[in-house]
Amino acid sequence: MFTIREGAYEEYGYRRRMLELETADAWELVSFYDTPYQLEEGNTCKMCTYRVLSQ
Repeated sequence: MFTIREGAYEEYGYRRRMLELETADAWELVSFYDTPYQLEEGNTCKMCTYRVLSQ
């Protein structure tokens, strides 16, 4: 489980890499959603939960 700040998620290509790992059967998506983050600054983040698969 990890979070990624919205701006970083978009700017640094996290989604592309996460999909690559899913396609390679390295991990399996359990949940993925937006949630408030740094409320005083009005930011959001992605809350990501994955199950790591045995290789």
